[in-house]
Amino acid sequence: MGWTNPGVIAAIVGGRGLLALFVWIERHAADPCFGWDLFRIRMFSTGQSESLSARLAQGRLQFMW
Repeated sequence: MGWTNPGVIAAIVGGRGLLALFVWIERHAADPCFGWDLFRIRMFSTGQSESLSARLAQGRLQFMW
């Protein structure tokens, strides 16, 4: 199984599609589950970006072993 496997490509495309659908629904909902205005707070945005970069680094380690 590699990156060019049709199942892998379908999973990536499907995941991005579901993420886009989630964002669209949350932006147009009357009472959203997630508050997008939280990202206007600098400490929150910095913390989320740091957390994302740490998780990406941890995920990359899986490919090294």
